[in-house]
Amino acid sequence: MRPYTNHDHYRQVCLGTQRAVVSTFAAAGYPVPEAPIAPRNR
Repeated sequence: MRPYTNHDHYRQVCLGTQRAVVSTFAAAGYPVPEAPIAPRNR
């Protein structure tokens, strides 16, 4: 999700939005998403 805000407040709004989403999903019991990483054979 990308919040729309004034350029001067963009970082604060983005971090605040991310924290709100993480805490809401954690309170609902959703697991933390994982990015599967596998080494490639060359």
